[in-house]
Amino acid sequence: WDKNCLIYQQFCPLERETMDNVEPVVYSLMIISGQNVCPNNTTGSPCIEIDVIGMPQESSYHFRTKPIHRNTLNPMWNESFLFRIYFEDLVFVRFAVVENNSSTTTAQRIIPLKALKRGYRHLQLRSLHNEPLEISSLFIYSRRVQENPTGSNV
Repeated sequence: WDKNCLIYQQFCPLERETMDNVEPVVYSLMIISGQNVCPNNTTGSPCIEIDVIGMPQESSYHFRTKPIHRNTLNPMWNESFLFRIYFEDLVFVRFAVVENNSSTTTAQRIIPLKALKRGYRHLQLRSLHNEPLEISSLFIYSRRVQENPTGSNV
């Protein structure tokens, strides 16, 4: 940190005390299904890995769905995940399609959390070189749940 900065000692993202005055937001994310999630492999057993990338307090979230045996054309997961976020503007979510048998990533999508629209959505997948895969997508449901200081949902 630069001591000449105007907000020096007012906000430091690496210190735990910074979180004392910030209320977390809980996100619910459901991976419902996929369409052609392994473009070059129709007999694989795909699963979805979700990584939350952001502040050190928020980057500890790593989720994985159960593998769907030998179905890459239209796998159905219907799995939900919850995670708590403090700084929504600084968080990215990575969705990765992983072949369960070989642990290779076949498709992915990295998206800012603020750009992830709420509700039911088709999320187009991309290659590892960030090129769009036109017929590969995930069908997801996402929602944001605000928490109040007592910890109960609003």
